[in-house]
Amino acid sequence: QAPQQPGLVASPGSSEWDLLQQPGLEGSTMSRGGAGGGSVRPHAMAQVHVLHQQIQAQLQSRLQSQLQSQSQSQTVEEKAAAKAKATEESRADHQLVQAHVQAQAQVQLQLQAAQAQAQAQALALAQAQAQAQALAQVRAQAAQAQLQAQAQAVEQATAQAAARARTAEKRASAAEARLLAFRKQQAEATEADTAAVAEALRGRPAEAE
Repeated sequence: QAPQQPGLVASPGSSEWDLLQQPGLEGSTMSRGGAGGGSVRPHAMAQVHVLHQQIQAQLQSRLQSQLQSQSQSQTVEEKAAAKAKATEESRADHQLVQAHVQAQAQVQLQLQAAQAQAQAQALALAQAQAQAQALAQVRAQAAQAQLQAQAQAVEQATAQAAARARTAEKRASAAEARLLAFRKQQAEATEADTAAVAEALRGRPAEAE
């Protein structure tokens, strides 16, 4: 850093003012702050580095000019003019330093804003993932409950069908038993009738013939 003199400011129209107003330096750094996210830091720091080098060159040039003007000044008027010129140049240098500090502060603010935006995006992504997982879990539980209900319904229907089959089998067995008993009764009655008729006919052979 070059030595500073108190009470020095820059004025519009000077070379230092034109340097600050050049496109691609301070203006581009300030205008592109909120758009880049992760690309803000390299670009802005490179611009600040270039501005810092130019400020150092300006300070070195002004210092050499001051030394030359002081060595060549002989009269009181020349010394006063050189002092006024040095004062004006020191003011310009002071404003360049202030612009450099402001640029660094703005870059820091831009980096903080980018970090805050990245954190907000990460938080939103985490919330979306949590919601998706919760929804998937709810859907899986609903599908499992539906499958269990369907399985229970199938088991109940199977049990009812088996019960109806057993009832039908019992009814068929009972009907078959009744049919066999009826046929047995008919056969016994027929045999008894036949025996009675034969017995009656044996007592009357002529009628039987």
